[in-house]
Amino acid sequence: MCSSDLALRSVPADIPLYVGTIARAARANSEQVEGLYLSPVTAAARDYSTRVVTDLVSRYAVDGIHFDYLRFPTDEFDYSATTLAAFRSEMGGTVSADMRERLDRQAKTTVTAWPDALPEAWSAFRQQRLTMLAASLRTAALKARPGLVVSAAVAPDADEARTQRLQDWRAWARQGLLDVLCPMIYTADAAQFATLVARVKRDAGNAAVWAGIGAYKLSPERTVENVKTARKAGVGGVLVFLPQILLLFLFIGILEDSGYLARAALIADRTMARIGLQGKSFILLLSAYACAVPAIMATRTIENKRDRTATILIAPFM
Repeated sequence: MCSSDLALRSVPADIPLYVGTIARAARANSEQVEGLYLSPVTAAARDYSTRVVTDLVSRYAVDGIHFDYLRFPTDEFDYSATTLAAFRSEMGGTVSADMRERLDRQAKTTVTAWPDALPEAWSAFRQQRLTMLAASLRTAALKARPGLVVSAAVAPDADEARTQRLQDWRAWARQGLLDVLCPMIYTADAAQFATLVARVKRDAGNAAVWAGIGAYKLSPERTVENVKTARKAGVGGVLVFLPQILLLFLFIGILEDSGYLARAALIADRTMARIGLQGKSFILLLSAYACAVPAIMATRTIENKRDRTATILIAPFM
């Protein structure tokens, strides 16, 4: 997906340059944008995601499938050329000829002319396309494996989710697109947590609710209290979010302080050499079990360019 800011600055059409540009923008705004998103607007993108889900549930005897990022990063996405063209195509026949010609002229200098002129339709258009993706994923998953439980992570405030993330989960619940709602109630405020979990339970309809608790922000005592609050609200379960990478880095920190980390790299050097790598790669690939991003960033410590490149390519598969 491409933000409105990038669209106004003319993102390069060349694919590698385009991906590089939006990747750098995502890193620069990591507090709001959690990486790169595939837009649900085009049929090709929705078909690709649907094929991936079909392949997963067909290959493995899973009981359920969970969609974590079934949302837009913010309401400032997606302003890619393909999405803007799709919106113009859908809305072109709904406005007068004079307005259509005027917006087309404006779009030659300001690519966001159509969304700027029709903000409510622009939001509804993106919400609809995301809902189409949710429906396609559910249909494909149940066709490949009947009886599967379909869940998704959702923003806890239904109105904010619809307007800021274009994620109309309240409608998804009413339409039966989700069996379970997993609201990300990661607040450290006890009163706010109680309010949000009650709202989600009210808006969920027939869908079950598994309340997400941000344990990484809370003390053990506060986490237990939130679990009790969620149960009192009548939710079907709770999900405790504690980043896996936190536990891994704690383990690595203990090894480093004890001196065993350096020994591990030395001991692993001979084994890693059999696949064309060095002992340093062992530590980086170990960290890639939790998250490939910091592992790839840490490859700068490998002096040999060939070994560094090989480690970067292997890390995402750990």
